[in-house]
Amino acid sequence: MKIAVFINEYGNVLPFFSSGVVELYSDDSGEWQCVNQIPFDLDNMVGINDMNMRIRMLASEFEDCEMLVIENIKGLAKVILEEFKIGIWQFKGIFLFRLLDKIKDELLKVKETQTKNIVTPVLVGEAADAVYEINLGVILDNDCGLNSREILIPFIQNTNFRKLTIDCNHTPKWFEAIMCLLQLKYEITETEDSPIRIVVEPFDFEAGITERQRIHVEKEGGGCSSGCC
Repeated sequence: MKIAVFINEYGNVLPFFSSGVVELYSDDSGEWQCVNQIPFDLDNMVGINDMNMRIRMLASEFEDCEMLVIENIKGLAKVILEEFKIGIWQFKGIFLFRLLDKIKDELLKVKETQTKNIVTPVLVGEAADAVYEINLGVILDNDCGLNSREILIPFIQNTNFRKLTIDCNHTPKWFEAIMCLLQLKYEITETEDSPIRIVVEPFDFEAGITERQRIHVEKEGGGCSSGCC
């Protein structure tokens, strides 16, 4: 991860419209190291075009930097940085390395939340058909921070599907009890493409999801000891 900090010669974090040095830090080696120092000056700005040019030149040096630490920023300058997908962390005071650790922790939490929110079965064909599928085995192999319960239960309780096909490496331990509780039937087969294919269908599609939503089901827990079920 890379984080940039705009500071003066005394190590104080500066407002964006100042003159100082942007230090770029990376923890690729296992600890934070300064990998670049970029002189930056918006204290003697000529006009909007000049500001635009200087900010874009700065951003071009950031090398996948995810966050810029500054005291404050406003207006067009913030918009330009957002174009480069550079976040802003506002901080007033002397820069210390523990600030980088705090920012990294917060960024990782956000990324984890975003990942969990977007991992869900996908629609196959027309919406009216209500047919969905998900390759759970590939997803969990690529991110052991996720588990089948977190991914499937919110979908099952909030989506009225006719058929849900789940490709996975094994049947989750919680599956049988929860399917029965939510009035769903399922069939398990083996295929050439996946060790196990589970096809889930509601007992009554026309009844909708109202009853499923009334039942309280924990979205976490009940997985394998590795956390990857």
